[in-house]
Amino acid sequence: MSVPRIDRTALAPLLVVTYPVVYLLAANVGQVRLPAGIRPLLLSWVFTGLLLAFVSWRTGSLTKASLWVSVLAILFFSYGHLYEALSAWPSAEAPIGRHRILVPIYVLIVAAAVWLVNRIREPARWSSVLATVAAVLIATSAGTWAWSSVQESRAEAEAPTLEVDPVTGQPIVLAAGLGPVPDVYYIVLDAYGRSDSLNRLLGIDNRPFLEELEARGFAIASCAQPNYSFTTLSLASSLNMAYLDDLGDKFTPNRDDIRPVRALITHSLVEQLFEGLGYELIAFETGFPFTELRYADHYIAPPDPRLFDALTPFELVLLRSSAGLVLFDAYQILFPNSPRDSLSGAQRHYDRTLLALATLEAGDFGPGPQFIFAHIVSPHAPFVFGPSGRATVPPLYRNASAEFPTKMDWYRVAYADQVAYLNDRVLRIIDNILATSESEPVILLQGDHGPEQGGSSDRMAILSAYRLPGGNDVIYPKISPVNSFRVVFNQVWDSDLPLLEDKAHFSTYNRPFDYSIIDNGDCRAE
Repeated sequence: MSVPRIDRTALAPLLVVTYPVVYLLAANVGQVRLPAGIRPLLLSWVFTGLLLAFVSWRTGSLTKASLWVSVLAILFFSYGHLYEALSAWPSAEAPIGRHRILVPIYVLIVAAAVWLVNRIREPARWSSVLATVAAVLIATSAGTWAWSSVQESRAEAEAPTLEVDPVTGQPIVLAAGLGPVPDVYYIVLDAYGRSDSLNRLLGIDNRPFLEELEARGFAIASCAQPNYSFTTLSLASSLNMAYLDDLGDKFTPNRDDIRPVRALITHSLVEQLFEGLGYELIAFETGFPFTELRYADHYIAPPDPRLFDALTPFELVLLRSSAGLVLFDAYQILFPNSPRDSLSGAQRHYDRTLLALATLEAGDFGPGPQFIFAHIVSPHAPFVFGPSGRATVPPLYRNASAEFPTKMDWYRVAYADQVAYLNDRVLRIIDNILATSESEPVILLQGDHGPEQGGSSDRMAILSAYRLPGGNDVIYPKISPVNSFRVVFNQVWDSDLPLLEDKAHFSTYNRPFDYSIIDNGDCRAE
């Protein structure tokens, strides 16, 4: 039996509201996982179904109601995109992209749309057209997501599996029985800059923290640079002890596919080497799947969000791309004393970061040697910490313009607050590690790149501190992360890995493999 046409057209609004969710998932493969779209999709269907039932009851026509709701859904999900586009288009007095201007225009558009729908003689036909277009767009985005997922899986399969030096091609020989086997901590503080850069750019005197590290036996690489300018490339390099051009032929300036790089993090050579040494892997949820080693022996993550929990970052992006942006901004104005991150998507970031710090400080991972990989997404935004806990300024600049005239004013205060909090927590973590370790541990404390604001030289300057069993004589002021585990394996396991030239490759997210070398020649060891 054929399905009546009216039933098919009634699906139009459900298909229309499905497309933005599927599109956003497809656009962020590797950044978010598929379950992130389940809650917004279900809520979209529920509200659309309720609206469809109400309009059908009021009009007495499911077919006409389907067209009405479809058009309203299109307008709803396009508002945020139009707002952002117009915000960058200044008029003589003020940018056109303001709610006080755009909302009345949208009210008129909605009224005109209702008027037009009421005069359409064949609403079923137009609903069918919208349903078909939406279905094609959904299928296209789903196909993009599926193809990208296949490519991600293929890149993981092609990740290095042989325990050889990617640079020389020679086997990596790690000697056993050289002494007590140490736990190895690789703590990466995202966007944590170098002392001289923080002082120059943000007015932060970080020398007391570095002196505290030195008092605990650390050597500070006072002129350290990252090998690459953002997290994905930087961690892929440090965790494989090589530059990207030694790790494959896909990382050239005429390419922008970053998926193979992600696989170099989730299936890195360093992790394989420690696994071969009998180590257990400890890893943490970060909010970025490409740095989440979910197969770890111990994977630390807060509980999954429940139905009525705070917004996830994915949902926040979806909300701000729709007319929900009006509600979001109105909430910030009407309830200025509400928790700063209640609708910012920062709550889960706060929870996961606090859990990682607390877990590192507790340090009870069980018996056996362990490799602890902790990518802490801080002092990177969103800024959820103040000097003694919760942030005292908005976590994101778009909610801070009333308090801070410029983004740099906000960034200077918020970043400094994060650093003050992190410094205290990191020292407590280190004290506990040193107090509870059965043998002298390896601790690498690094930024993956420098502050997000500022110039390329600031972004290419990082905190870098080493504490190695037997002393830190091998650490020099300009040592970069590509050599971090080379000196660890040489010092602790008597390997013979050559140290590589320390180079800093700057590139942008849009052209990740189009590098320029940032010279560090003017840095002087403190």
